[in-house]
Amino acid sequence: MRARGLILVWVLVLAVCSGDKAYANCDGPTVSWLIEDARYYYSKYYICVGESYKYDADATYDGDCDECDGPDDCDNCTGSDICDDGVGLWHGIQKYMWNFNGVGFTDSWTSHGVRWYTFGTAGQKTVRLTARDNDEAPDTPCCCGDGDPDCESDDDEASLGHTVVVVEVSEVVENVSPYDNNGPLYKCVGGSEVLRARPFPSGSWPTDEPTWSIVSQPAGASATLTPSGEYPYIATLSDMSKAGTYKVKAKCGSIDPGDEIDINVIEVNSVTVESGATQTNVIGAKNWAAVKKAEEYVMVKATLNPAISASDVPSCFTWTGGQTVAGEPLKRKVSKATSAETTVRATAGTSSDYVDVWIIWANTVVTAGSNDTIDSGNDAVLLVDGNWPDVLGGGKKLGPIDHNGTPGFTYKYAGGKIQAKATLTPEGVEDVIQDSAWGWRRDIEGQGRYWDNAGNYLLPNEGTWNSGFLMATGFESTADGSIPSNNVDLTPDSGSSTREIYNLDCPAVPLTVLGLPGAPGMTVFYTTDGYINFSQYAIIDLGAAEPEKCSNSVDWSYKAWVDVDKSPGNRVDKNEVKVSHTTTQDSSHYNRRTPTITSITPDNGPTAGGTTVTITGTNFTQTVSAGPTVKIGGNAATNVVLVSTTTITCNTPAGTLGAKDVEVIMPDYFSPATAGSSATLTDGFTYN
Repeated sequence: MRARGLILVWVLVLAVCSGDKAYANCDGPTVSWLIEDARYYYSKYYICVGESYKYDADATYDGDCDECDGPDDCDNCTGSDICDDGVGLWHGIQKYMWNFNGVGFTDSWTSHGVRWYTFGTAGQKTVRLTARDNDEAPDTPCCCGDGDPDCESDDDEASLGHTVVVVEVSEVVENVSPYDNNGPLYKCVGGSEVLRARPFPSGSWPTDEPTWSIVSQPAGASATLTPSGEYPYIATLSDMSKAGTYKVKAKCGSIDPGDEIDINVIEVNSVTVESGATQTNVIGAKNWAAVKKAEEYVMVKATLNPAISASDVPSCFTWTGGQTVAGEPLKRKVSKATSAETTVRATAGTSSDYVDVWIIWANTVVTAGSNDTIDSGNDAVLLVDGNWPDVLGGGKKLGPIDHNGTPGFTYKYAGGKIQAKATLTPEGVEDVIQDSAWGWRRDIEGQGRYWDNAGNYLLPNEGTWNSGFLMATGFESTADGSIPSNNVDLTPDSGSSTREIYNLDCPAVPLTVLGLPGAPGMTVFYTTDGYINFSQYAIIDLGAAEPEKCSNSVDWSYKAWVDVDKSPGNRVDKNEVKVSHTTTQDSSHYNRRTPTITSITPDNGPTAGGTTVTITGTNFTQTVSAGPTVKIGGNAATNVVLVSTTTITCNTPAGTLGAKDVEVIMPDYFSPATAGSSATLTDGFTYN
């Protein structure tokens, strides 16, 4: 039911008696009218198009004497005497004449004029009411009984018009200034939306108008539409609990087609990583991982229900975590420059989804000092109750070790023990990455050789130079940098360790090798010399073609020289492991060391031979199974003794008179029966 609007009574007095006469002032008709249930606002009535409204007239004929003045007094006037038409009839209202914006109606005599009328089109209209008295009866004296015909007469009619604004709904818009409906309206699930109906013509609205309704809403939704009590042209759509389209309509009156607005409500369907990270070997459906890399990003994308274009994404859709992607409101990026866990969440009203992006890095250190020991958290498989196995000397100590000082070290003759430890970041990553994804790798540079002082330098079993270091499979790295599984601890939280993985190693040099080509089953004794540099780092398998480096590189090195020509207990010439690189040797370091002869004393003797001589020079050597050979004049000397690398003694063979060449021949290290390098002193000994 419509509430009764503001009623303003307009009274128009159209005639008065002149004050210069000594007669009463007798007023003519007066008129006022209103529209029931219409809103009266700033001198205009507002009604809805197509609705029938009641136009109610209030007109009277006022015949009271207001006053008498002049010399004659009206004290003897009575009510029955005043405003008489001469025949005892009142001058009452006889006709009500209405004009509804050019459409006229005339009603017969009534005590109270009422008209119902409907405007079928919207716009600003003019309505006028004219009231007439006793059918234009002759004017009569007012009062005082002197019959003076000059008494001012009353007027016969009065008229009053009003502007009536007939309203329909122009459009329904979002209640946000400037109240323009410039396209689809998108909002977030669980929220509310304030709408405004705009009238035509612009201005105000009739009382309690417009009317609002929800035309349709998504299945299962139960939104409510509540007009504002003070401003009914504003309504709030609440409880938009389902994603989809809500259609709301406002209209003014029964024939007004009104206007509808679609509120498209979105929800976050999912958040996922578009590029730059993976879930391979990652634990947890919401976790994604990538290795730290400067100037790279993980790209995260949200999908909405229903799907909308980037330009339509409403302000109620928000992100937390990560960084903005210019021009891409449904995307977010996470920098890989720093190791961290970042929760990237997209929210649309009461809906949200997220991913946890783990940017992974490890801080690697290598320990190799003589006073350093294995960490208690290191659970490498090769350890026995936390100690090195017996073949590696037992105990927990790191640093250089050799057979001379530790006879129990039987793995090789000399070695260097190291521990590499990588502390994983960020905190919690140990619970996110599969243990099997972690690993170690080394870049290797350097040379290691079996060699002998007789000038034979080929690697056993190969016969060619090789850039790899001589280390046994099962304990050390091979040339390609892979690391055997038994000397690593890849469980970050095993034992007392926290977010730590370990690698133990013992690069070493041997003293013997078995089964050389050409001498199956033969034990060969040799000297070993090696210089090797390592760059060690942690790796992680996140599904790429090759595991990725995920830590800093730590440089460390090992160098050793075990000399077979020296006596047991004194064979280790150098044995050093340190956390830095060393100067490596190329093939030229292992060139043949050809002997030289500088003198023979005495340099003469009888042809019968038997003279003891001392030969001096350089690079005189022997093997365990063979020593150098000395010839004078092509005949072999006897009792050849290698005193040192610079001195040989022997007895001269029998010879013929004259000067003879002196030749010193080194044995071949890998084939002792074969002559090796040699030196000759021309005419060095004379038989006399």
